[in-house]
Amino acid sequence: MERRIGRTTNDERRKPFVLRRSSFVTRALHAPRSTLYGLLGVILILVGYWQPWIPHRDSGLALTAWDLTEWIKFLPAWRAGKLGVQREAFYLPLVAAALALSLMAARWRSRPARWALRGLAAILCLLALPYYPLILSAYRGGEGQLQFYLSLAGLALILLSPLARRWPASWQGVGLVIAGVLGLIPPLWQLAVLRPTVAQLYAEPVGWGIGAILNSVGFGLIVLTGSKEWFAARSNLAYSTVVSSQ
Repeated sequence: MERRIGRTTNDERRKPFVLRRSSFVTRALHAPRSTLYGLLGVILILVGYWQPWIPHRDSGLALTAWDLTEWIKFLPAWRAGKLGVQREAFYLPLVAAALALSLMAARWRSRPARWALRGLAAILCLLALPYYPLILSAYRGGEGQLQFYLSLAGLALILLSPLARRWPASWQGVGLVIAGVLGLIPPLWQLAVLRPTVAQLYAEPVGWGIGAILNSVGFGLIVLTGSKEWFAARSNLAYSTVVSSQ
C-alpha cells in the first residue's frame, strides 16, 4: 500500500523519541548526521582542553592543556634545553578543532550555521596567539614564533574553508582525518614525554587526566567521521561506475 503524504505510519510512531528528535535537528540545521557526531567530538575536545591533563588531588597542582603551554617554560630542564617537549603541541587541539569545524561547516546547507562554525573556529585559532606584548615581536623569531605562525596558518585555512564546499566528499573526509590526527597524536606524545619530569617534580606517579581522555575521544570521533565520509564517497563512486558501465 502506498504511503500518503502527511501521514505517519504505525511503525514510525513506534520509533523512539530520540531518533525522531535527532532527525528533526538534522533537518533544522540542514547538516549531514555524520557531521553532528563530529560536532560532538569538538564539544568533548573543548571541554577536555580545560580539564586536567596532569591530574593531582590538590587542584592547584592539576594542570590543563592550557596551563601546560605556559607552565612548561618554568621547568629548569626545559629552560636548559634538556627537555624534548614542544609546548606548542598543546595548542594543536585548539587549531585542529578549528580546522575540523571549518571543514564540517562546508557540509551544512544553512548559511548562518556555516558562518557560526567558522566564527567559532577563528576564535579558537586566536586563542593560540602569543600574549601581548610578545605578539608584537613573535614574527621575527624567538619565544612564541612557532605559536604565532601556527595560529596564523589555522586562520588562513579557515578563511579558505568556503572553497571546501566545492570539494568532493572524499576530500572533506580526508581533511577531517588529518585534523583529527594532528589534534590527537602530537599532544598525547608530548604529554607522555613530559609525565616523567612532572612525576619527579611532584615526587609521586602521575596519571592521565580526564582532559587528555576527552581529547582522545573527541578527536577519535572526528577521525571516525572523516573515515566514514571517505568510505561513503568511495562506495558511491564505485557504485556509479558500475551502473554507468552497464
